[in-house]
Amino acid sequence: MSRSKDEVLEANDSLFGITVQTWGTNDRPSNGMMNFADQQFFGGDVGHASINMKLPVTDKTKQWIEKYCYSQTYDQFKKVKGNEDKTYEEYLKTAKRLIPVELKTQVTRKAQYDSNGNLVTTHEKAYEQIYFDIDWSWWPGRLQNTEDDMVWEREGKHFEYDEKWKEYLQPEQRVHRGKLGSRKMDYAPTSIIHQRDIPTSELEKITRDHKIHTIEEKLNVVKLLQSKIDEMPHTKMSPSMELMFKNLGINVEKLLDETKDNGVDPTNLEAMREYLTNRLTERKLELETELSEAKKEVDSTQVKNKVEDVYYDFEYKLNQVRKKMEEVNSQLEKMDSLLHKLEGNTSGPIPYTAEIDELMSVLPFLKEELELENGTLSPKSIENLIDHIDELKNELASKQEKKNERNLNLIKKYEELCEQYKDDEEGLEEALWEEGIDVEEVNSAKKDISKPAPEIQKLTDLQEQLRNHKESGVKLSSELEETLNSSVKMWKTKIDSPCQVISESSVKALVSKINSTRPELVKEKEQLPEQEESLSKEAKKAQEELIKIQEFSQFYSENSSAYMVIGLPPHHQVSLPLAVNGKRGLHPEAMLKKMHELVAGPEKKEFNLHTNNCSLTSIEVLSAGAQHDPLLHSIMGTRALGFFGTPQQVLENAKLTSKTINEGKKSNIFTPLVTASPLDRALGYAMSIYMDPEASKAKQNAGLALGVLVGLAKTPGIIIGSLLNPKQGFNDILNTLNLVYSRNSTGLKVGLTLMALPAMIVLAPLAAIQKGVEVIAETIAKPFKLIANLFKQKPESTDEITVSVGSKKVAEKEGSYSNTALAGLVNSKIKSKIDENTITVEFQKSPQKMIEEFESQLKENPGKVVVLSEKAHNAVLKFVSKSDDEALKQKFYDCCNQSVARSQKFAPKTRDEIDELVEEVTSTDKTELTTSPRQEPSMSSTIDEEENIDSEHQIETGTESTMRI
Repeated sequence: MSRSKDEVLEANDSLFGITVQTWGTNDRPSNGMMNFADQQFFGGDVGHASINMKLPVTDKTKQWIEKYCYSQTYDQFKKVKGNEDKTYEEYLKTAKRLIPVELKTQVTRKAQYDSNGNLVTTHEKAYEQIYFDIDWSWWPGRLQNTEDDMVWEREGKHFEYDEKWKEYLQPEQRVHRGKLGSRKMDYAPTSIIHQRDIPTSELEKITRDHKIHTIEEKLNVVKLLQSKIDEMPHTKMSPSMELMFKNLGINVEKLLDETKDNGVDPTNLEAMREYLTNRLTERKLELETELSEAKKEVDSTQVKNKVEDVYYDFEYKLNQVRKKMEEVNSQLEKMDSLLHKLEGNTSGPIPYTAEIDELMSVLPFLKEELELENGTLSPKSIENLIDHIDELKNELASKQEKKNERNLNLIKKYEELCEQYKDDEEGLEEALWEEGIDVEEVNSAKKDISKPAPEIQKLTDLQEQLRNHKESGVKLSSELEETLNSSVKMWKTKIDSPCQVISESSVKALVSKINSTRPELVKEKEQLPEQEESLSKEAKKAQEELIKIQEFSQFYSENSSAYMVIGLPPHHQVSLPLAVNGKRGLHPEAMLKKMHELVAGPEKKEFNLHTNNCSLTSIEVLSAGAQHDPLLHSIMGTRALGFFGTPQQVLENAKLTSKTINEGKKSNIFTPLVTASPLDRALGYAMSIYMDPEASKAKQNAGLALGVLVGLAKTPGIIIGSLLNPKQGFNDILNTLNLVYSRNSTGLKVGLTLMALPAMIVLAPLAAIQKGVEVIAETIAKPFKLIANLFKQKPESTDEITVSVGSKKVAEKEGSYSNTALAGLVNSKIKSKIDENTITVEFQKSPQKMIEEFESQLKENPGKVVVLSEKAHNAVLKFVSKSDDEALKQKFYDCCNQSVARSQKFAPKTRDEIDELVEEVTSTDKTELTTSPRQEPSMSSTIDEEENIDSEHQIETGTESTMRI
């Protein structure tokens, strides 16, 4: 991996940063203790908190990763392995990790317009970013990442389904128990597939992965259910067992009804255990068979091979068609040439020249009509043939010499090995195998060297036969012709004159055959382009699908979570910036250092749900990252009741930190006073004593008593707080009651209702009054807010104004206008002038015609601005973006520039022109006000009018609202 040149950590990319992730948290602010109590009393999962950090790959971050995330550095790793060539990627994958970290690649793909004008994502890479992906998730004895968290956090959490979909999806259900009662939970889907832009063939693979994961989840349920069957205290199944059977697709009522048919005594515990175990084993075997079949289904390689076969099949057919096209064209061309030669000599036999022989070789269907009469080979032809045969013999001799050289080397190597291993047959056999020497090949080589090449001998014999007739020539017999055809290719090109003639009857037959065959070839030629086009389209589709699969397979391997989500995603995520390059945020090195201390430091602690859980360690890591910023550090270090870690508290800390950074809040001397909560901390201290598993019973009771006393001390503050904000207090009580009434503890419902009823009776009317006061106050405040907004108007709105509003003198004279309104009037006047001098080209079916009319209107109306209608503009722009006609593109751009230049003439350029225009618009505006019916404008309508003027009359320099250039 290339070493980055950046010595300073760069974090300009939005990819880099910190993400706080929580499961089992709510949108409503709290410290999470209510959720913890709910889990303790009624079962379920308390939730989870984790941190994900993404850092750029630089020399500095590499040092951090090696120092804090691994047990050894890269250099140490190479020394231990004894291999200096080990890559950094190998180090990251194989070295012992202390903190989960991966080197990942973020791929941004290009987008382009499809044939319908829609912007679609392609599989072509536009940008690629390599980064370190670090996860902090405190689980006992495991290095967890976000994907692992999503799988584990699916269990023990209720997932809300729409009723119509719940009936269709049939979600997995479980019963969870606590100290006071139990509750039935609908689990989230095991995995969710996002089809998005998945190639059709790849969707099959992902669906298969989803199916495999679902079956494996059911097999896990089988194991859990079997353990419950083994521990059944009586013959009646528990609700949780019934749900597990239901999740496995087994009808419990039918299962129990069939006990009689199977001769099982439903009152006999051992018999019931055996019966349920047998039925569960049957279901397990079914699931294992399904799993085996699913794994045998087509995988990505097979899918790719399928598409490759289809693609290469189309490619082969396409090549065959193209060859056929070339062949037909060649045949027609040769046919016409041959026909021309034959028709020019119809009075008798025609010499069978080398040229005619070549034409006949590409017209095999004429072979049956060809009748040749042999003549005489002249002395000159024989001399040419003898010389040509010498050339052929030399070529064959050179090839034979090279072959003999290879054979000699083979024999020599073989004999050397035989001598080396003359007393070791096994060694010889192994050496021959390593050298790739076959004994049979050696024997064949020896025979080849000892005998002459038969081809050379044949040519020598032919030469001797021809030399006998060198002086007088020889008649070409059938035997001599056959010998020449087999041994001397292209011999007819070496003779000085043809030695064969085409008979008169054969000439006529050939002409007739050509004339009858040619129309068929012409028809075939006309059909072949259509076949080629059809096959080209199919081959292109198959190629695109193949490319998609190849690119998608790689992309999916790196971004599988974008297509299939396994488990339960975080309920909340908060993004926080890195404190680098002068930016406010959390410092990554400090966080990595704290992570290292927690897992490998001298004071490392084991996991404990109450005293060292995922939330507490997340709080420690995040607060370490904020150590340099007192205010952020105080926020990030906040614990529920001052001692406990809950996912909700982690979420609240992260949200408040993000808000503090965004609003630029700083710490001051009053911060500790404002954030101090001595009674909460005292209550937390008492609860920590009570929940300490190592504390004695007496100490735990003392902690509980202290908690009760602190609770009583907090009561006046709670009452005062509720009276100051009765609506909030009433809603808090109501939310607590709603939670309790959704649980199955009658005692808790009755007790809490009796406790809450007096407070609700007192707070209800106060809350209603507070709500009414808030509504009235909001109504009363509205006009004052409008007045305040009027006086708050600042020149910041001038980023919407593209023309000056006149000199100071004019502005003072027309003081009744705000700058925004005055600019709006000026813009409105300019716009009206442009509108009066604008010609619009309407939509036509042909983009070229619209461009031509655009150009024509500009030439015919030199003082006018010419624009395209919206529909015409969209059509032309889409056309030129795809067109390869550079001249047409340039014509369109020139027309646009010319129209823009003309529109600029209507805007004032000098200060005097601007003052004159301001005078004109203000005098006209006042005239209109005095001549129109009098109306008392409200403050809100005035503001709205000015805002409308800004939005409706603003123009960009050199353009106007209807122009799309």
